[in-house]
Amino acid sequence: MAKNVVIKITQKGAKKTGAALKKVGGAVSAVGKAASVAGLGIGALSTKMAGDFQKSLLEISTLMDDMPVEHLNIKLKQMSNELRSVSTSSGLALDSLSKARYDIVSAGFSDAADSAAVLDASARLAVGGVTSAAEAADLLTTSLNAIGLDADNVTQVSNELFM
Repeated sequence: MAKNVVIKITQKGAKKTGAALKKVGGAVSAVGKAASVAGLGIGALSTKMAGDFQKSLLEISTLMDDMPVEHLNIKLKQMSNELRSVSTSSGLALDSLSKARYDIVSAGFSDAADSAAVLDASARLAVGGVTSAAEAADLLTTSLNAIGLDADNVTQVSNELFM
């Protein structure tokens, strides 16, 4: 009789364990499905952001002087690297920096070195002033143009504005 009791207890334990494992398996499956959906969403968002960044680079290129396609491609690659570098060092979003670069070039600072200096100062002013790079660039380019200064004076103007 004791043997029958042990067998029944073992059978009950096995059934409960089996049911628990099925629940765990279902939960793991649900987590896997959710992770797949999240992964697809992140992939779609990354693709959209890359497309938006490419579009902003092409918009900036419309403000540049006419140049052969091969030179334009090199220029766009350099600009892309520069924007990514400033984004990494400042923590600012690429879309804000791209808009800032567009505003800088359209404000007359189209030389590569000048626009890079103004973009860098705009990023620093944006971080220090808790604003977007685009707003900081607008403030700097407007100030520089209003006073009649060139990009060589951008750090001085930025420091004065920050103070």
